[in-house]
Amino acid sequence: MNRQLPEPIESTATAMAGKDGTILWTGTGFAELLGSPGVDLVGRRLHEVLGKAGFWSSQAFDLAVGSMSRQVCRVEIPTPQAGALRLRLSFEPLAVDRTPVPTMAILAQRLADDFEAQALVQAQAQRYQLIFQHSLDGILYGTENGPILEANPAACEMLGASAEELRNMRRQDVTDLTDPRLPERLAERRRNSTARGVLTMIRKDGTRFECELSSSLWRAASGEMEAVTLMRDLTERHALEQRVRELQRLDALGTLAGGLAHDFNNIVATIVGNVVLARGHTDEGHASRPMLEEIDKAAERARRLVEQLMIFSQKRHQTLEVLSLRPVIERGLTTLRSMLPGSIRIHSELPEEPLYARLNSGGLLQVLINLGSNSEQAMSGKQGTIDVLVDRVELEFSQAEQLGSTRAGAYARIRFRDDGCGFDNAVRERLFDPFFTTRELGRNTGMGLALIHGIVRDHGGMIVADGTPGLGAEFTIYLPLVQQEPVAQPLEEPPASGTQVVGQGRRLVYIDDDESLVTLVCLLLKRAGFDVRGFTEPQAALDEIAMTAGEIDMVVTDFNMPGLSGLDVTSALKTIRPELAVVIVSGYVTEELHSKAQALGVRAVLYKETSVRDFCSTVAQLLESS
Repeated sequence: MNRQLPEPIESTATAMAGKDGTILWTGTGFAELLGSPGVDLVGRRLHEVLGKAGFWSSQAFDLAVGSMSRQVCRVEIPTPQAGALRLRLSFEPLAVDRTPVPTMAILAQRLADDFEAQALVQAQAQRYQLIFQHSLDGILYGTENGPILEANPAACEMLGASAEELRNMRRQDVTDLTDPRLPERLAERRRNSTARGVLTMIRKDGTRFECELSSSLWRAASGEMEAVTLMRDLTERHALEQRVRELQRLDALGTLAGGLAHDFNNIVATIVGNVVLARGHTDEGHASRPMLEEIDKAAERARRLVEQLMIFSQKRHQTLEVLSLRPVIERGLTTLRSMLPGSIRIHSELPEEPLYARLNSGGLLQVLINLGSNSEQAMSGKQGTIDVLVDRVELEFSQAEQLGSTRAGAYARIRFRDDGCGFDNAVRERLFDPFFTTRELGRNTGMGLALIHGIVRDHGGMIVADGTPGLGAEFTIYLPLVQQEPVAQPLEEPPASGTQVVGQGRRLVYIDDDESLVTLVCLLLKRAGFDVRGFTEPQAALDEIAMTAGEIDMVVTDFNMPGLSGLDVTSALKTIRPELAVVIVSGYVTEELHSKAQALGVRAVLYKETSVRDFCSTVAQLLESS
């Protein structure tokens, strides 16, 4: 982009002259500037002082006198010492109370030597050109209503056209003239010579995109209005903002689901426990036995639903270990082939290079099964193909950020696509919502894809869905890769339950803020031969233990309680009786909870489902092992 640059000026001096050109007064340095150092120029005619250059100065001077307007000329004065002096002379008629007087103000400016000036101009032009060529923002330069004169590479990329093609266009050709914001931006630019805002631009292929613009307008030396427009494509920003909104919405749903699951978990545990108690009070052939079995089956379905909600909300801990990805995928595909009908073909492309990631193999198997089930429903009994493609990709920070992660680096990319019915954008925005389904009521719970989302996030990964109605769907999963290392040792699990449980009068304290659960667990333990006391207030339990510390064999406490948590109870017990065995139960078991519990010497951390179904046998064996 070539624009006229200001001439470099070395020095400036002033003088005054009469209308005939006679010098009346000179400022400091005026004589030196004109190549006559030490000479008194007052009383001499300017044009004679300038010698041959006086012809051109006299023309401009006379024109200034005749028109009573400012005139400018450039002259060169030969000097034996320094070669030619390049001057710019400005003649300005003076006036008093707007009445012209026969006096002319003279402004003399010495210009830099040609070589220096050319070098300076060239350096400035190179800087402008580098900025123009390498700017990440698009730049369009041209006249106000005429053709585009120059376009930088960023603008060409945004508009999908070459610089030569854009030179044959006008700004109106690349701007959506139906954009209601356009008239206001144009009016703003006419008022202020500059305007900023967001407008819709049009690519060469006709596609439209939102663009943040900054446009400036000025009058060139030719008198024509010229303009430069800076453009910033907002497509990626809008996609990132949409992704952030989706993640925030899913996080909010996860928080809600986790809270519901926690409370519902206690309700399910109470139902299951009372079924166990009722079975103990009825014979095998009792008429109520079939009804108890149905209650137990329904409770089991509810328990699985609670578990899925916990995984979605990231409140169910999944043990991760460093594994090679390919064997896990292969086992999952083998399982998937056995489940899907023969009308669906599975095609896979797996990398030869080993890819290691921190995985829960059962969780990844669940992801593949749920995706396969989703594809089967999308194909509606028709023949179709599922493609499973796995490769290694390197994500830059900006790419990872668009996917909802802050971790750049190596990822395993798993693409799972089918040629089923696909989906539109409205469905895509809700795909991972819990209980959302496009199937008829009763065919599924709508938790399949929500569960996938939770599992992938547990792995530190990201998942993206894309689909087109009638053309199929594609789910892309990114799992962060690690260097090969020894498989992490799993956290210690409690001993397996036995078949015969005898409490032998062992004394226990059970603490939980849910009164129904306290009543239930105490009944189970007493029936198994334990001497147990239950508390819904942690502080009341601690006071009781402090008075009878030597009579207690084990404390079992819930983790998530108001006031004091299970970890707080454990810390307090260390000051009362350090060697006392403590077990924590929770529906929300994480690596952090395991780590903190082990640091405090907790004997075991149990899921609440375990604490109801196998609680008695587990407690008995923990007591034996201690």
